[in-house]
Amino acid sequence: THHVKTVYCGDTTGRFLALGDDRSPENPRFGNLFASDDQGKTWRWLEPKGLDHFESKATMATNGKAVLLLDAAGENVYRSTDAGDNWDGPFSTGTNRVTLSVVNGEFWLAGKLSRASNDGKLWRDLPAAVPSGKIVASGKGTLVNADRKRYTILRSADGGETWQEVYKFEPE
Repeated sequence: THHVKTVYCGDTTGRFLALGDDRSPENPRFGNLFASDDQGKTWRWLEPKGLDHFESKATMATNGKAVLLLDAAGENVYRSTDAGDNWDGPFSTGTNRVTLSVVNGEFWLAGKLSRASNDGKLWRDLPAAVPSGKIVASGKGTLVNADRKRYTILRSADGGETWQEVYKFEPE
């Protein structure tokens, strides 16, 4: 498989999940999903229930309670609360063309219309100022944002209401 994305499902399960984008002869309906329950020493291919209509090229993230798979368009998510064995969805995100992050235990979708969810099922709007791209939060609440379409790093100290540019790459 290729274009592998991984997540650690948390100390409760101790499981790692890895999702490859390509489809295999064993299950052509979605990308290859693998699990490791021994700290990555061995891996097994999962045949998860509930992903029958899922399309590959997803983004995967966990908040420690649920694992989400965001479809390539950013319009729908599938959710697992048992570390990848069973999935429910799709749940509409109410947006598209977004980047999935986990911010202070919430799933954040950052894009033209940014949304957030505690559980992956119900979504609410984020402040309009939230920029597209990956968002990371510090333990003190500071948010940092970077986007591959931009040459800047942005910072917010007020939950995403306002952002300031803190770094700009200047090509020589």
